[in-house]
Amino acid sequence: MVYIFFYNKLTKIELINKINIKYEIFDGIIAVKNYNKEKYILEISDNKEENNIILPGKIVYFDMNISDIIKKINNIEEVNYKNNGYTHILTLINAFKLNNDLCQTYIIY
Repeated sequence: MVYIFFYNKLTKIELINKINIKYEIFDGIIAVKNYNKEKYILEISDNKEENNIILPGKIVYFDMNISDIIKKINNIEEVNYKNNGYTHILTLINAFKLNNDLCQTYIIY
């Protein structure tokens, strides 16, 4: 029901399995304006021409709704989305599977 793009820690299979053990997974990429892995800063511009950095990750298809996925992610201690003091954004973005198929996915950053 939902595609979601994961990068950084959530590309690990053992963490994805904590969301649901039934999914399809694909290697993929997105274009972003800025990404700093050490500070966990990701910027995506509304102006597509400013998104010049290619970020690899995983495109995961879950047969779940997005609110249930977020609830599961919030319970994964290794990710700490809700407890790290940052405000996170959930948005739709175009991602490309490595076979060049375009896929509209959710991303949390």
